[in-house]
Amino acid sequence: MSGFDPNWLALREPVDHRSRDRKLITSLAGRIGRKDGVSVLDLGCGTGSNLRALAPLLAQDWQSWTLVDHDNALLEAAVEELENWADDSENFGEELILHKGSKRLTVDLRKVDLTLDMDKVLDWRADLVTAAALFDLVSESWMLAFAVGVAR
Repeated sequence: MSGFDPNWLALREPVDHRSRDRKLITSLAGRIGRKDGVSVLDLGCGTGSNLRALAPLLAQDWQSWTLVDHDNALLEAAVEELENWADDSENFGEELILHKGSKRLTVDLRKVDLTLDMDKVLDWRADLVTAAALFDLVSESWMLAFAVGVAR
């Protein structure tokens, strides 16, 4: 998929955040537990909305996020949106260091076509693999392959 307008994504973000199931997020946070840090792999990250919604709700003050999208324009918009959202940020090209409240987030942005390289991406170690609207856009066969890859 490509061609999503960052402005359109910005318009829908507040509704997306309000529509998230708080019980599910609480359950997720409980499953991750209170370990020192957490690593998150966000597929089809767009402008980083999942990070902005979930990072403050996870218990860990240290979080490592890998944001994956195949659209350079969205990855560039993600950098700008995340820097604006954070209390403080340092930009090292493909990596950002963000501070939000007591949280320190290391953000690695990667351009990947998930139709070609899903197995490679799922080999990256993460405590949590997440995606949002991506799941509305993929085929059943892709979703099955994804589920098998995550379980592996």
